[in-house]
Formats: sequence, structure tokens, C-alpha cells
Amino acid sequence: EMSPSIQKTFLRVLQEKRFRPVGDVAERTSDFRLVAATNRDLLAMVEDGSFRRDLYYRLKTVHIELPPLRLRREDIKPLSIFQLNRLCERYGMSTKGFDPELFAYLRAHSWPGNVRELFNALETTIVAASASEVLYPRHLPSDVRIAVTRAALDKTRCAESLTDQISAAPRVDPTPGSDSTEAEPGLEVLSMTLKEYKATMEREYLSRLVAETGREVESMVEASGLSKSHLYALLKKYDLGA
Repeated sequence: EMSPSIQKTFLRVLQEKRFRPVGDVAERTSDFRLVAATNRDLLAMVEDGSFRRDLYYRLKTVHIELPPLRLRREDIKPLSIFQLNRLCERYGMSTKGFDPELFAYLRAHSWPGNVRELFNALETTIVAASASEVLYPRHLPSDVRIAVTRAALDKTRCAESLTDQISAAPRVDPTPGSDSTEAEPGLEVLSMTLKEYKATMEREYLSRLVAETGREVESMVEASGLSKSHLYALLKKYDLGA
């Protein structure tokens, strides 16, 4: 977030651990360790010239990449319990109980604002619950409940669309020699093998899955029932990289 001139000054502070406080005439020395965090792609900023390359490599000593909250949903429940207990203590409330469905709602949300958004939502939940001893989904912020409901409806529509497509696919009378065999409108079964047909339908399903989930990996895994490795393999197979 720093301007180029401040980046240059800060680089000197990091290298020499010396600085001059505002309004002072003498420099001071400080022995410190720096921990920096960002949601920016610093390497891309280096390439476009908005972040100093020398500062980038000076900062990048030990690099830890933390995935967004939507890709580590198993962390949502322990984080929520920790924060809710902390909020109860802060506001002088007795410890709240949790309805299991509350965590189902929290896991279903994509949390674009990550942990900060989760913690803010939980504070709103505590306020909404007031004297209630148990926290329920109805206490969650309305925008979270609406987002979860919309995601569930979209998933249902995707499943119904796939079911309709499969129902409309051509079917052939398996009885050998039957003169009354007719295929419903759709793919020309006789123009492809069963393997090719399966591949066509598989690709169509994955295309719709990518579109309906907005390429969100965790949602695709949850909706499809596939493991992440299998999902990645199929997306690569059909050139549908998420």
C-alpha cells in the first residue's frame, strides 16, 4: 500500500535498522523482526512496477501462503467457537450454546471477506441473539442468510437442469431386432460409442458445474462429491481449468 518514495525509505530502515522519528534531528537504531501480510499479488506488482523488486526480496524471507477461508471450511467451526466465546467474555454474557444448523450455514457461505468478515458476522449474531442462550441461524446477519439460501437454490437448479438434460438424452430400446426402436431428440447415439457418450455428458456436467459455482473449487467439490485431486484431473482432461 506504500507509495514508491515510502517504499524506498522503508527499504533503508529494513537494511540498516536505523530511522529518524518525525521532528527529531538524530537517527535511532532498533533491533526488530518484521511480519508483513497482504492480500495483494506482490510479484505481479513487481512486474508492473508498482512495488520495488529489492523490497519484495528483502521482505520475502519466510513466506507463508494462507488459503482463503472458503478453501479451508474445516477451520470455520473452531474459529467461530473461539470468537463467540471471546465476544461473550467481552460483553459480559454467559457462554452461548450453538445450534448445529448454525455451523451448517457458516460452512455454506463463501466468506469473500475471509476471517474478518466471519468475525464481524459473529459479532452481529451475538447482538441479535441478545438474551437467548442458544445461537440459531436466524440470528445471523441477513446478508449471510440470503447468500446461503441463494447458493442452495442455485445448486438445486443446477441439479434439476442436469436431471432434465439426462432425461432428454436419447434412449434406445435394448431389445434386439425391435422394429419400433426410436430415439428421443438429442445426441445421435449411433454416431458415438458408449465411452464417447459418457465423456460428452461428463464434460457437459463439468462445464455447468464450473459456471454455476463461479469456478469456486470448494463449492465444486461439495456439489460433485469428487475429491479435489479427481476434480482437478477432470477439469484438466476437458480443458476446463478452474
